[in-house]
Amino acid sequence: MEHVEEQGASVVLAGNFNPAIFNPDWLVRQEVVSSAELDEGGVNVIHAEVAQFKVGSLRFEILIDRFTVHALSEPFVRVADVIADIFAKALPHTPITAMGINYFAHFRVLSRQQQTAFGRTLAPIQPWGDWGSTLESDISEQVGGLTSLSMQQVSPPDRASGHIMVTVQPSAHIPAGQGVFFQHNDHFSIAKNESSIDFPGLCLKQLTPSLQRARSVLSHLISVARGL
Repeated sequence: MEHVEEQGASVVLAGNFNPAIFNPDWLVRQEVVSSAELDEGGVNVIHAEVAQFKVGSLRFEILIDRFTVHALSEPFVRVADVIADIFAKALPHTPITAMGINYFAHFRVLSRQQQTAFGRTLAPIQPWGDWGSTLESDISEQVGGLTSLSMQQVSPPDRASGHIMVTVQPSAHIPAGQGVFFQHNDHFSIAKNESSIDFPGLCLKQLTPSLQRARSVLSHLISVARGL
């Protein structure tokens, strides 16, 4: 996507996990990743309470109550296959209670002034009264304003329980005040009238639509920001 300088996707599962069993060799044996990918990565830690390692373009972080797989490069949809291979095939009885499909991007604007104008559009300073006026400054580096804004859609129609949240912040990865960070979180959880959810199957079904929705929102925000 034009003007996007960094992006990534991840799937986070909440449940009950055993971090000690997860490692690159185990993923190869389960045919989740290929042996060739072992050369591109490494292990940070494998412990009873936490496992962190990288295999190819995938980064894994496992705690006793959370499993996260990050796709560091395209195709991001691969994370859905990873979730299905692990939790529908290798470990089908793992208790999973919720799932998040996440997408992030850093995009560039033309100047610090345009970044500030975008922040003022999303979060005007006028409603803040006299204090709001103190956020202005003749020195660009001292101009105050938006640091983080989140918008949440409650009960989207494609799920019994969950939400969609979009967060916008100044980018810490694009220097000189010329970047914006965007994050889209698609959350799915078990409703009161549901005993369980096939989260691996749901991930396969929802990941592509989630990424499409995220990029649609992102594209609109880029258009707004760069048009100011």
